[in-house]
Amino acid sequence: MFSPVCVTRGHPYKLFVPRTVVNTRKHYFCVRVIEPWNNLDCATVDFSSLRRFRCFLRRTDLSQYLKHSV
Repeated sequence: MFSPVCVTRGHPYKLFVPRTVVNTRKHYFCVRVIEPWNNLDCATVDFSSLRRFRCFLRRTDLSQYLKHSV
């Protein structure tokens, strides 16, 4: 599930984007959260405690990943 290579950008817990044959699968929640997760910085993806992770996650602006209907 996690990328086994050591990354130079971001955090070492990057997720692979699954290849989909059916176009509707890309809209599943488990696929949609991969891009926002991979774009989090190292400080946010700190697993030292759940409280610390939640605190950093609340301060992170995730509005760019919301779809706005016009």
